[in-house]
Amino acid sequence: MQNYENAVADFTEAIRLDSSDTVAYNGRAAALRALQRNADALADLSRALELDPKSASAHHERGALYQELERHREALVDLSRAIELDPENPVSFYVRALSHRAIGDTTAALADLNETVRLDADSVPGLFERAVLLADTDPHQATQDLQAAVRLDPSVATNTRIPANIPLR
Repeated sequence: MQNYENAVADFTEAIRLDSSDTVAYNGRAAALRALQRNADALADLSRALELDPKSASAHHERGALYQELERHREALVDLSRAIELDPENPVSFYVRALSHRAIGDTTAALADLNETVRLDADSVPGLFERAVLLADTDPHQATQDLQAAVRLDPSVATNTRIPANIPLR
């Protein structure tokens, strides 16, 4: 906790010295988020985007925070912009998939999870979430995804969200 508080202080000093330093706003936002000071983190990410509207990382981080706060429509806007700016970031696709799923758009969620796994075949979260999403419609692919996730990270086998119709072995 103290390290994050120190980081906030250091980034605040950097911003005091150069109020146009978007890296400092992004860094302070990350530390604020770790401290659960989400409103302050959103303010810093919004300021970073005012200074640099083409910052894929700021769009991604604000979208991820909106997703975490269950503000899914706002998350989708920011994450879509992050993907436009950096279409090779599998994490942006993954987080956007979570928001699509949360609002009931499983088709878009599946498309984003497919892209997550295409960009990063070892994405344990991407493989796991795609397995959960496909459990009823494509149990064979769901099984393959879950088994791949378990091979990459055996702790996945203890996840309580594993659908009953997907065998682990």
